Amino acid sequence: MRDLIIDHSTTDPGSSILSEQRLRDRLDAELKTKIDNLLATRGVTDLSDPGQVKVRIDLKEPMFRLDLTTGRPEMVFTGNPIFKAGDRIEKEKVGGGSGPGNGPGGESEDDFVFEVSGNEIEKHVLKGLQLPNMEKKTLLRRTIQTIERAGYKPFGPPATLDLLRSSGCAIGRRKALHRPSLEELASLDDEISNLESEPDSESIRQAAAALTTERERLRRKRRSIPYFDPMDLKFRRTDIVNEPVTAAVIFALMDVSASMTQKQKDLAKRFYWLLRFFLKQEYREVEIRYIRHTDVAQEVNEKEFFFGTKSGGTVVVSALEKMLQIIKQDYPLEQWNIYGCQAGDGDAGSDDALESAALVETEILPIVQHFAYLECFERSPKGETPLWQAYGTIKKPSHFAMKKVSDVSEIWPVFKSLFTSDDKGRRSAAA
Repeated sequence: MRDLIIDHSTTDPGSSILSEQRLRDRLDAELKTKIDNLLATRGVTDLSDPGQVKVRIDLKEPMFRLDLTTGRPEMVFTGNPIFKAGDRIEKEKVGGGSGPGNGPGGESEDDFVFEVSGNEIEKHVLKGLQLPNMEKKTLLRRTIQTIERAGYKPFGPPATLDLLRSSGCAIGRRKALHRPSLEELASLDDEISNLESEPDSESIRQAAAALTTERERLRRKRRSIPYFDPMDLKFRRTDIVNEPVTAAVIFALMDVSASMTQKQKDLAKRFYWLLRFFLKQEYREVEIRYIRHTDVAQEVNEKEFFFGTKSGGTVVVSALEKMLQIIKQDYPLEQWNIYGCQAGDGDAGSDDALESAALVETEILPIVQHFAYLECFERSPKGETPLWQAYGTIKKPSHFAMKKVSDVSEIWPVFKSLFTSDDKGRRSAAA
């Protein structure tokens, strides 16, 4: 008896597309989990060289089966010519491997592994993130040059030739001019051949001559109407336009005083590095102003902000006053969306903490789109810090958020909660 294998894969043309989509959904879910773990274990500064992200996927399709705990199942099992009742079956030996993919006889299955590039990780990391409360304000000087499609033109470099549209124009022209086709000429050739095969007569000769004349006329017309004409060529046209953009500036405030341990500074810098990474990828026209403070606030460049070693006392309000000073000098409120992020250990004098909270509530929050305070600590604190207590008295609007972090693994969830694109995430960030 010969085996009969029936392939049902072609019975439903869309089934393969659905299966592929289910596989992609599972891969995306697994990849998201792996990237979150990567951020927690390797740090955000390692994103530029992620290496190989190993993902193990269960490729089995879901299936339905009977619930054997309910009802009264009745099953029929077929027999076999090898074993009979009373036979003892020897346990099959398994290979020495102990991995999860090992099967009988020492065989194994490899993990479903793929490599993820830095661009793919950036896409997954930044998916769904945006600056909250971004408003279109009066734009007087903030424009960027972009390239836009502007139809077609009859000339241009070969790289801009649109073959599909050019071919369509050529077909339309040939049809409008009734260019004879090869099928028409072949039909005339067949008719002339048929007439020549018939007995010679005057009527046959006249009909053959008429068909020959018509064939020559069609050939001349076909030669006079080219397959492609210069007028058929269409080249893609682009124009450079000045597009107004929403202007935004973010102030990054960081405490570098002696009370901040190296771990706390590292947590704050990792948060700001992730913020910088997010802004550079998603917003071309967002400015970042870096302010660090001890007992005196100082605006610094990016390199000094992340790698500087300055330390000293602590006066938090100096950084907030520096931020307000820069806003008044450089950023008119009717033209700019303003954001602020502050990171520190919360260690401040009682007067300094109260003054800082009052400044945030009365002068900063009314002019900014969003303000976030990130408190970094090494271990679970015994109580709330003076600055956290003072900020806690602020009547929290929707655009003010406070978060605590004590480990590298907490930075990414906190960052995501602060800059998620949906209203639900913003409400949770402000809680």
